[in-house]
Amino acid sequence: MDIGADGEMVIDPKPREEYTIGWVCALPKEQIAAVPMLDERHRNITSKSPNDENVYTLEAASLVGFPAIVIRGICDYGDSNKNDDWQEYAAAAAAACAKEFINRIEPAVAAEVSIMKEDFDRVIGEIAILRGNLSGDEERKVLDWITSIDDSTQHNDFLNRRQPGTGEWILNSEAYQNWLNTPKEILYCPGIPGAGKTILTSVVIDNLIDRYSHNPEVGITYIYLNFKGSAQLRIDDILSNILKQLVRTQASLPRCIKELYDRYKGSQPPQSNIIKSIYTISAKYSRVFIAVDALDEYQDRSEFLEKLFEIHDHQNLNIFATSRPIPEIRQKFKRRETYKECEIRASDEDVKQYLEGKILQLGTNVVKANKEAIKHKISNLAQGIPAKLVCGILVILTKKAQLRFLLAHLQFEAIKTAPTLKAVKKILSGFSNGGGTSNSAYDSTYRAIMEKIQGNSNKELVDMAFKVLMWVTCASRRLNKVELQHVIAAEPEGLASFDRDNISDIDDLISFCLGFVIIDEKSNIVRLIHYTVQEYLEREKELWFSHPHSSIAKVCTIYLSYDVFKSGPCKSAKDFTKRLGLNPLYRYAADNLGYHARESSCEEESYCLEPGADRCTLQIGVTQHISNFLLDDDLRLACLQALLRYEDPSYVWCQKRADIDQMQALHVAAYLGLARAAELLLARGGVDLEAKENEGRTPLSLAAKSGQNDVVKVLIKNGANLEAKDNEYLRTPLYFAVLNNREETSKLLVGYGADLAARCSRYSTPLEAAVDKRYRGIVRFLVDRMVQMEIKRVTRDVVLASALYGYEDVLKSMLKRGCVAWPPRGHCRAAKNGLESVVRLLVDKADLEAEADCGRGTPTSYRIRVSYRTPLSVSVEKRRRDLVELLLEKVVRVTAPALSAAFKNKDEDMVNMLLERKQDPEGAGSQGNTLLCVAAQYGHEAAIRLLISEGANIKAENEYHQTPLSVAVEHVSEVAEVLFKLMNREFEADPEDIIDYLIEMGADLEGKSGQEALSIATKSYDVEMVECLLKKGARPTAGLLPWAVLYEYEGVVRLLIDKGADLDDTDNCHRTGLFIAALEGYLSIVKTLVEAGADLEASNNHGYTPLAISAQGHHDVVEFLLERGVHIETKNKCGETPLFIAAREGEDGIVDLLIQNGANLEALDNGHKTPLSIAAENGHESTVRLLVDKGANWETQDKNGKTPSELATGKGHTAIVQFLTERVYLRQIGRGPS
Repeated sequence: MDIGADGEMVIDPKPREEYTIGWVCALPKEQIAAVPMLDERHRNITSKSPNDENVYTLEAASLVGFPAIVIRGICDYGDSNKNDDWQEYAAAAAAACAKEFINRIEPAVAAEVSIMKEDFDRVIGEIAILRGNLSGDEERKVLDWITSIDDSTQHNDFLNRRQPGTGEWILNSEAYQNWLNTPKEILYCPGIPGAGKTILTSVVIDNLIDRYSHNPEVGITYIYLNFKGSAQLRIDDILSNILKQLVRTQASLPRCIKELYDRYKGSQPPQSNIIKSIYTISAKYSRVFIAVDALDEYQDRSEFLEKLFEIHDHQNLNIFATSRPIPEIRQKFKRRETYKECEIRASDEDVKQYLEGKILQLGTNVVKANKEAIKHKISNLAQGIPAKLVCGILVILTKKAQLRFLLAHLQFEAIKTAPTLKAVKKILSGFSNGGGTSNSAYDSTYRAIMEKIQGNSNKELVDMAFKVLMWVTCASRRLNKVELQHVIAAEPEGLASFDRDNISDIDDLISFCLGFVIIDEKSNIVRLIHYTVQEYLEREKELWFSHPHSSIAKVCTIYLSYDVFKSGPCKSAKDFTKRLGLNPLYRYAADNLGYHARESSCEEESYCLEPGADRCTLQIGVTQHISNFLLDDDLRLACLQALLRYEDPSYVWCQKRADIDQMQALHVAAYLGLARAAELLLARGGVDLEAKENEGRTPLSLAAKSGQNDVVKVLIKNGANLEAKDNEYLRTPLYFAVLNNREETSKLLVGYGADLAARCSRYSTPLEAAVDKRYRGIVRFLVDRMVQMEIKRVTRDVVLASALYGYEDVLKSMLKRGCVAWPPRGHCRAAKNGLESVVRLLVDKADLEAEADCGRGTPTSYRIRVSYRTPLSVSVEKRRRDLVELLLEKVVRVTAPALSAAFKNKDEDMVNMLLERKQDPEGAGSQGNTLLCVAAQYGHEAAIRLLISEGANIKAENEYHQTPLSVAVEHVSEVAEVLFKLMNREFEADPEDIIDYLIEMGADLEGKSGQEALSIATKSYDVEMVECLLKKGARPTAGLLPWAVLYEYEGVVRLLIDKGADLDDTDNCHRTGLFIAALEGYLSIVKTLVEAGADLEASNNHGYTPLAISAQGHHDVVEFLLERGVHIETKNKCGETPLFIAAREGEDGIVDLLIQNGANLEALDNGHKTPLSIAAENGHESTVRLLVDKGANWETQDKNGKTPSELATGKGHTAIVQFLTERVYLRQIGRGPS
C-alpha cells in the first residue's frame, strides 16, 4: 500500500485468494473477537514472552504470513512508566482506522477482500459487548476481594503446553457434543495418570470460550486442582473463585455483589452468602458451564461435589469434570440423573503428532547466552536422523508411553540431546524394564531419566540438578523462580552475606532436570511436571537424595544467619516489607525451618556441646546448627518476625521487637517442635524452663498449643510445671492443647497428671472448651477420665457433653449417682443430633419445668423458653416427630421457635400438632416472638385465622419490638395472599388493602407500630408501601425525607411535605433533602423543596451548600438556585466557593454562569489558590482559557509560591503550560492584555 500525491491510499489489486484483512487487538478480552480471523496456528495470541518488548509487532506478524495490512494502535513501547490505561485507546484507534480503511477501498478491490465491512461491523459489535465486562478500578477491587485466586494463569500455561492439533478427538466426540447442547448435563471424564486430562480440560475450556465468550447469556467458569496447590484450598476458596468468574463477565457490578462487599469487605463472607450470590448471578445467564480438573487431587472433594451438585439442582449448570478412575468419585456422579461418562485417553495419533512435532523442533530450555549455538547443534542432529529412524522412534515411544503423554514427553526429553543413534537406542532400551503395571512403567522411565542426569560428566551440574529436584520434591510448598535461585546459590562455606554473583540462570537449572521440572509462566511457580513424578521421588527419596530435610534445614539456617538479619527485627512494617523483597528466601526459611528440622530428626547426628562452635558450617549436625542460631537474639527475633507475620496481597503486618523480645531460644524450639534442639539447650544450662514470653506462656504451653509431643516429653522430664498459666486468661498447657484440638498432646498431659478441672479466667474447663469447639475425640477422652476419677467439680460439663454426643452409658452412670442433668441444654443438644434414647433418658430423669441449681444460679434463664432454640424447636426443625410427641407428652409449651421451625419446613402435620397442643394463643415470653407474628411472617392462613379467633393480641410485640403490622410490611409479598384469602377476596398485590385489613383488626398505625412499619418499608425500598402508610396516617420518621429524595421518590417527598415533615431533617452524613437533590441533579425535587421553604444555605459536614454541590455538574440546578438569590461566595471548609468547584470539575457552562452572576475570579482557598490555579492543576484547558478570557490573573501564586503555569507543569498538562506561556510572551511584546 502507498500514499498517492493526492493523499489517497493506492492499493495494488491482488487476486482474491491473496488478499486478507485482519485485526489483532491489544486488549485480552477483545482478542477473542479477532480469533476467527486467524488460522489455527496463530490463534493463541494471548501468550507472550515477559521480556518481549515487541510483542504486539509479533502478534500482528501472525497475520502477515500472507499479503496483509497491519494496523497498529497507540502503544507504550519505550515508556518507562508503563500502565494499562493506553490499551483501550489503542483498541479504539485500531478499530476506527481499520473500519475507515475498508470504507475507502475502491469497489473493484473491495470485491476481492475476504472480510467485508459488514463482517467487520459485526466484529466491532462483539468487541463493544466485551468492553462491557468489568474493568474499572472499583470493580477490580471488588473482584480481588471476592478471591485473589486466578485460574487463568494455569489455564494459559496448560494451553500453551498443548501440541497443536492434539486433543481434538474430545471436541468431536459424541459425548462432548451432547454435553454441549444439552442443558444441565454432567460429563464425567476419568483417565489414568498421564493420559492428558489437564491438557484436555484446557482444550475444552478454550473451546467454550471460543464458542460463547461473545455471548452475554452464557457464563463460563473453570477450576484447576493440582497435587500440591489444592491442599491449601478451602471449599469457600473454590466457591469464591466460581463466583468471581461469573461476576467478572457481567456488564456492570451486580447489586447483590456490591451489597455483599459493603457488608463484609473487611473479611470473608459466610459460605451461605457465597452460594446465595452464585445462585443470583447464575440466574442472570441462560446457561452456565463449569469445568473442574483433577477432582481426585482435592482432599475435600466430597464436600465440594455436594456443594457443586446443590448449585446444579437450582441452576441451569453444565458440569465437566476429570479425575483418576476412583470408584468413590464415579459413584457420586452416577447418582445424578443427567450423568454421562467419557474416558480420557491419549490416542495413538495424538501421541505420534506430539512426538513428531517435538522431534522436528528439538532443542528447548537452553541458556539464553548460548541459545543460538545450542540451537544450531540440535538442528544438525535433526537433519542427521534418517526418516526411517524418526518413524522408528515414534513407534517405540508411542508403545513405551502406553498411550500416555507424560511418558512420551519425558522419554523425548531424555533422547533429544543424544549425539548419536547408538545413544538414542541405549536410552530407549532403558525404558523397557517396566513390566506390566502402571507404577513400574513410570518407575522405569523415571529411574532411567534420573540415571541419565546422574551420569552427566559435569558433576557440578549434576549436584545442581539434584538440589533442584530435592527442593521441589521435599519443600513444604511450591517455590517460585527467584526462591529456587536463592536456594541453589546459598553456599555452605559460611559466608557472612548472600553472594548474588552465585545465582544461576533459571533456564539452566530447569534444563539440567531433563523435563522433570517446569515453570508456570505467569505465576513463576516451579513444580514437577506431574504428580506421578512427585510420588516416585518421594517413594525413592532415600535412593536419590542424601538426608534431604537435614540439607534443607541447614540451608534455611544459613540463609537466616546472614549479616542482613543480624540487626534483629525491623522497626516498621515498611522496613519489614522491604526486607522480604530483598531476601526472597526469607519467608520460606522462617516458615519452614521447624518443619524440615523435625523431618530430619531421624537422621544420626553427633552433638557438639561447646558454645563456641561455628554456626555456619555443614560439618556439624543440624541440631547444633539450629541451636546456635536460636541462641543469637537478633537472628532469632528476625526469624520470628517473619514467622509470625500477617500478609495479604495489599497489606503486611509484623510484630515489633517489644512484642516478641521475651521469646527465648527454648520458647522457639518448643513452638517449632525441635525436641533435640530443646534437649541440647537444656543440656548446655542457663536456660529457664519456666520463662514466660510476652503473652505469659511457658515453653510447655507453646509446645502443647502446637501439638509438639516430643518437646512436651522433653520439657516435662526436665521438670516443667504442668499447671503454669498464661497472663491473659490463666490458661494451662492442657487448656492450650484442647483449645487447638491436639488430642494426643491432651492425652499425654493428662497422663503426666495435668488437672482436668482447672478453670481459666473465662470460667471454663478444658472439657467445656472441647465441647464448644466440637472436638469429639478429646471430649470422649476427657469425659471417660473424669468419670473414672469421679471429679465432682465438673459434673455438669460431663452431662452436657454426654448429651451432645450421645454417651448413653456415661449419662446412666452419672444419673445413678444423682447428678442433675441441666435439662434444657442437654435435651437441646441431644434432640439436635436425633439421639432419641438420650432424650428419653433425660426426660425420664428430669423435671423440665423445675428450677434446680445448675452451678450458675437458677436455670430460669436457661429454661425452655421462646427466645432460645429449645429441645422442642430443634426436634421440629429436624422433623423428628417421635421426639416432638415425647416432649409434648411432658407438657412442654408450644412456643414461637417451634412453630417457626414447622412453618419453615412447610410441614402442615407438624403445624397442626403444635397448634392443637398450644397452651396460650400469644405463645410468647418476655423476650420472645409471638405466634401471630410468626404466622404472619410465613403467611400461614389457618394459623392466622385460629390465633386471631382465639384472642391473640394484634398489638403484641415480638422480641424485636415488632408488631404483626410491622412484620406484615416487612414480609408483604409472603403474607398478602393469605390476608386476602381471609377477607374472601381474590389476591391482588395492593399493599393499601393489606394495611386496611390490619387496621380493621386493631393495628395502631398512628402510634409506635406505625412508625416501625414505616421504618421497615423504608429500609426495604418499598416506596409503594411507604406512600400507603403515610396516606393511612403513619407519622414521618427521622431521616425519611432525605431517604425519599436520595431515591428520587418525588411522590413520597410531596406526601411528607403535606404531612409536615421537617424540611431540614438530615441523614447520617448531615445532608438535608435539598442538599441531596442538588447533589443528584433532581431539579423537580429541588423546586418542590425550595417552594416549601427548605433552607437554601444548609450545608453538610464539609461545608458544602446546595449551590456548591450542584456546581459539580448540574447547570439547571445552579441556574435555579441563583435565581432564588443564594449566596454565591459561601466557602466550604477548604475555603472553596462554588466557582472553585465548577473550575475543578471543568464545568465551563457553570463557570460562565457563576461569573455572569458576580462570582469573584480572584477568591482564595485555604491554600491561596484561585479558581484558575485549580483548573490549571486539574488539566481543564478550556476552563483555563475561559477564566483567562474573563480576566483571571494568570500570575497569582499559592502558599508555596507556585503560579497556575507551574501547577500545570507539575501535573504534566503541557497544553495549558503552553497557553499560559504564550499569554506571558504576548504581554511582554505588547500584544496581549496587561
